Amino acid sequence: MNPPFVPEVMSAAVEHAEALLDASTGPMSFAIFVPAWKEVACWRQLERSRWVRGPLHVIPAREHVFSDGSQHRAASQFRPASFDTATAGPLPGRQPGCNSAHPAGSPAVNSRAPGW
Repeated sequence: MNPPFVPEVMSAAVEHAEALLDASTGPMSFAIFVPAWKEVACWRQLERSRWVRGPLHVIPAREHVFSDGSQHRAASQFRPASFDTATAGPLPGRQPGCNSAHPAGSPAVNSRAPGW
């Protein structure tokens, strides 16, 4: 999930993902990508979420790029990131064993992309 970078929209996206996870009866998970704006409500929501496993991971803007919605018209597919990006996830939902089989910090979790 990569909501538009509007604080209210990012907060609503986190609330929606949490509501879907709370209501799910089967496998479901999310990965959330937002700007690392620690002063907005979305950051605090993710830090407090019972669904987020481990700390938020911040990728400095200088270390990544992105494709925006007009990449099909641009000379280059990628644009430099304007902000540091925070990742939260995966948010595993009610998958069998998701709360105990691979806790944050375990080798299975650490073998994924850095910060996941």
